[in-house]
Amino acid sequence: MTRLSRLAQRAAHRLMPPGSRVLVATSGGPDSQALLSVLVGEGFALIAAGIDHGLRPEAGRELDLAEALATTFAVPFVRRAVLVAKGNVAAEARRARYAALGALADEHTCDFIALGHTATDQLETVLLGLLRSDGIGARLGMVEKRGRLVRPLLAARRFDVLAHLQTHKIAYASDPTNSDTRRSRARLRDEVLPVLRSLNPRIESTIGAWTQDRAEDEAILRAAAARLRKVVSAEGLTRFGPLAPSLALAPLVSAPMTLRRRALRDWLASLGHVPRRRLVDRLIAAIEKPRARVVAREGTFFVDQTALWTVTHASYGLSLPIPGEARLPNCQGRMVARVDEAPTGGYGAVLGSRSPARVVAFDADGLHSSVTVRNWMPGDRVVPFGHKGESSEGSVKVGDLFTNAKVPGALRPGWPVVMHAESIVWVVGLRRSCDAPITASTRRVVTLEVLS
Repeated sequence: MTRLSRLAQRAAHRLMPPGSRVLVATSGGPDSQALLSVLVGEGFALIAAGIDHGLRPEAGRELDLAEALATTFAVPFVRRAVLVAKGNVAAEARRARYAALGALADEHTCDFIALGHTATDQLETVLLGLLRSDGIGARLGMVEKRGRLVRPLLAARRFDVLAHLQTHKIAYASDPTNSDTRRSRARLRDEVLPVLRSLNPRIESTIGAWTQDRAEDEAILRAAAARLRKVVSAEGLTRFGPLAPSLALAPLVSAPMTLRRRALRDWLASLGHVPRRRLVDRLIAAIEKPRARVVAREGTFFVDQTALWTVTHASYGLSLPIPGEARLPNCQGRMVARVDEAPTGGYGAVLGSRSPARVVAFDADGLHSSVTVRNWMPGDRVVPFGHKGESSEGSVKVGDLFTNAKVPGALRPGWPVVMHAESIVWVVGLRRSCDAPITASTRRVVTLEVLS
């Protein structure tokens, strides 16, 4: 038994229960050929899967090698072609490959997807992450198990793979791009790894152990940061709901710097931003200065006495069909329009236990098939429900509503209002207009609700 067999089989049984259905990702390359060979006969129900990205003409012949090996072991083989989107070719190919593997695993009711990444791949990934990114996630490398993805070879070196293939006389294909030193990974493999191995022959094991320790530390810190963010969300900032993504200052400033940094990173990631180290550092400095403003490529961030807010000054106009929904910009949530039979009990019965800042209701006969959600504009006016006169003469400036509600000035330009025809019917989160009131004769109601 080769060293690779011992390491891989021990890992496989640790990662997957006996009898599991396993989709083995195969490409015809050395790692996946070795992976399939060491999993055969270990009590798993295997299916080999080859993904053709359509990027190289020789890829089909390489998958033929993978299929030939699977046939030798009487393992079913499936092949799937994918279309790689434009952009970063490596990233888009990886995204397409994982999506295809997931779909195949679903189709064949597989419990796990086995990947052939090795300790040498791990070393390369960590080093490239340190070189390319200021994000800690890139430095942590790969894990043995995430969801149904498993990597039984992650403790084995590439040398172990090649020795195993030679011992068992298993044919494999060599991707020429892996030797193209114009690519960062190939250059690292060709020029840097030999030097590291001369300094530490066990460099893969050293980095593997370090990566595992860092991942365990990071899991603890992320859990603590998540608890901090839950505390933050309960700090009384709900008056603006999802309309203004925010973090409360008090718990954030009192937290240790490590948790503060991670809470900010996770918050930025939840908003769809890459949590760059420089941006996090700028935000950490800003939260010490009330009324500070940070302008970055991700957007504008504003600090008042209570919170760190994200703001937008971009104009927008969204059509909201009734029924239907629209995604509000700047991570403000989504607005959902529903049509229902009018319950007995009037307006309060329609809202139920829902916050009137998040949901409003109208007589369906008074609203057309769609409304428009747009950003607030200076000069906007609304006739609030219950306002004396309830006519154009009784209108108030939306800006005055902001002032009364103490909406920070930085948040106002992107604040959503709902238009019906030429009138504002809802200053979202603040006031409903007098339009289309619900009365005793109302048969159907339209509700507009903002959800996170």
